[in-house]
Amino acid sequence: VPGGANKHRHHMHVSVNDAHQNETGPWFGSTSTPQEDDMESDERGWLAGLRDPHVSRALTLLHSRQAEAWTTQALARAVGLSRSAFADRFTQLIREPPMRYLARHRMNLAANLLREGKRNSSDIGYAVGLNSEAAFNCALKKEFGTPPGQWRKSAEQALNSSA
Repeated sequence: VPGGANKHRHHMHVSVNDAHQNETGPWFGSTSTPQEDDMESDERGWLAGLRDPHVSRALTLLHSRQAEAWTTQALARAVGLSRSAFADRFTQLIREPPMRYLARHRMNLAANLLREGKRNSSDIGYAVGLNSEAAFNCALKKEFGTPPGQWRKSAEQALNSSA
């Protein structure tokens, strides 16, 4: 990933259309503690989340309606749990809180749209649920360590050098 930030994470990039076309995936892995790594893989992570009816519904909502102004409370209400029960369950299964998961998902979608090069930064920011170009610039820089314009140039250079 251009920018080199967060090298310990593995990001899969999908387009907004991919998320709409396939509501059950793709999902993204996350970092975990050594104790969590000792657990069997089917006990935690997105596969475990998909088996849980409440978390699965939340993942579907986050992936199909990523531009919506979600809050943990709104997601909890949508899946029929209290905010605290939902946040605990989601975090335990997915290994990160729901809003962090959504932020990372949005930035992966944005990175893919930047790489495609068909839309400007402002349009991409709005498409993934950020209500200003400044908010998008800050969020992408926080996630990948570089602002959108620089990220796009790095992605283009990487693509050209591999061709």
